[in-house]
Amino acid sequence: MLPNHMVPEVVNNLLGRNTTIEDVGVLLSQAISQYIALNESKWSIKTKMENESSFNLLLEVITDVPLQAVTRKMVLDCRDTLSRLPGNIPKFYKGLKVKEVLEIKDIVPMSVTTVNKHMIRLSSLLKTSVIFHELSHATGHSNRLARKSILEPSCFGSHEYSKEELVAEMGAAFLCGHAGIDNITINSSAAYIAGWLKALKNDKTLLIHAAAQAQKASDYGSENTQRASL
Repeated sequence: MLPNHMVPEVVNNLLGRNTTIEDVGVLLSQAISQYIALNESKWSIKTKMENESSFNLLLEVITDVPLQAVTRKMVLDCRDTLSRLPGNIPKFYKGLKVKEVLEIKDIVPMSVTTVNKHMIRLSSLLKTSVIFHELSHATGHSNRLARKSILEPSCFGSHEYSKEELVAEMGAAFLCGHAGIDNITINSSAAYIAGWLKALKNDKTLLIHAAAQAQKASDYGSENTQRASL
């Protein structure tokens, strides 16, 4: 877990960032590299090659956009493009770009099963990227830390809603640090945090309070994960 003495340092770093939620955070290519690094020890050589080939194709279709910029429409467009492409592009169409392959007449499109395999990999990547944020939200449940910003109803953009987003994203940043993947998430988290802080009219004292709540969420998540693995 993040040592308590590091919390002020993290807060100060975030307060010192002149960034907004629109700033570029972690890119899709960086998230893919980190995802592979986190999972390759569980994969056979063949599985790793299949995943790398699939992610290279997905990256070319979607383009190397910030992870937070990936929308539902982009995912649906990606599926549509994949359904019009042939299978095993690296082998039969080596050196050609996706746009060039799409212009070839009478190609046999990849099967629905193959399209689904690509999309499952993309889904797994996106879920991994947001899971710590959602885990931090989950710690606020009445049977866990009973956080006011979770227990009391609030609408999008309200004061309590904004506070909870601060807690969840800072908790996610702490958990990423605990897991050793903070190197690709800190820019994205800082931009997201800065955006919600702006919604709270730059109340810096609130950020410090949110950091304390986030530390509790991070500790709860990491401690219970460790206990479950015993």
